[in-house]
Amino acid sequence: MSVDAKTPASAGLRLGLGLIALGALALAVGELIGVPLLAVVGRWTLVVGLIVYAYERRSLTTWILVAMVLGVAVGLDGPPLAVRLGLDWTADVQPWIRLLSQIFLRLIKTIIGP
Repeated sequence: MSVDAKTPASAGLRLGLGLIALGALALAVGELIGVPLLAVVGRWTLVVGLIVYAYERRSLTTWILVAMVLGVAVGLDGPPLAVRLGLDWTADVQPWIRLLSQIFLRLIKTIIGP
């Protein structure tokens, strides 16, 4: 085995990276041409790609990055979706978001603590 030979990426990593690239492209195009639905689909495709990538990497730091991006996506798309579904964002949805934020902060503490 030569020194410069690298192990091939698993299919899950390639799928995750492909979804990330596709999502980023759709998000950028949607924002540039002013099609909000394309931007939302691109954003969530990017998030799904990050989740697949993080699942394959199995690194806590990668999962924290995924949680940050997921938080941004929920923060951008959550309130308008709640209004369309007839939910009160503050009373119905925000307690669940608070739970997720507490989990995220505990993930950060596990890295900083040691």
